[in-house]
Amino acid sequence: MNVVSEKDVKLMRYERLNRLALRGQVVFAGSSLIEQFPVHELMAAKGISGIVYNRGIGGYTTEDMMDSLDTCILDLEPSTLVLSIGTNDLNGPGSLSSLERNVCSILSRVEEALPDTRMIWIAFYPVNPGAAAKGDEEVFRYRTNGRIDEANRLLSALMVRRGITVVDANDSLVDGNGDLRREYTIDGIHMYADGYRPVFGLLRPLIWG
Repeated sequence: MNVVSEKDVKLMRYERLNRLALRGQVVFAGSSLIEQFPVHELMAAKGISGIVYNRGIGGYTTEDMMDSLDTCILDLEPSTLVLSIGTNDLNGPGSLSSLERNVCSILSRVEEALPDTRMIWIAFYPVNPGAAAKGDEEVFRYRTNGRIDEANRLLSALMVRRGITVVDANDSLVDGNGDLRREYTIDGIHMYADGYRPVFGLLRPLIWG
């Protein structure tokens, strides 16, 4: 019997939703940190109207994104793409150079297929190992703030070289120890809506003026 994963189910749902979607809108794409971005609520709170399609999928790596780029991004032909993918690549010992290559491949495919799409990259958020749920501590073995900072420096330089805007709200998200503020995080990695406010504050003038 074929077992369909939760990621596959979400992708199939997005494929059907894309048939109804308008082209040329704003698209958010990435892993769970994008999937859980409460962009519609934050827009409503600020009186911002417009269409945003969220195509984040929890657990996605850069490899997953490359395999489903059509559904998550290309089929929608976005005018603006807000992208953050690769934090799950940091859950293991894989090299940052491999992460950079995969992100570069994603960017190249988007640029080739959609030369008029403006891209915005969101820097990876910090984590707080002390807020991890019991039994989940192992994920922080490799996904450390030092490694996240290193990945952010590497990928931010890549974005600058390619003329892609980087949104980095991490100064507003960290505590005095450089960890993700405990009041913002559910499990040391994912954020409550409050944590997304600084990120949305930087995105707002770039997308909606």
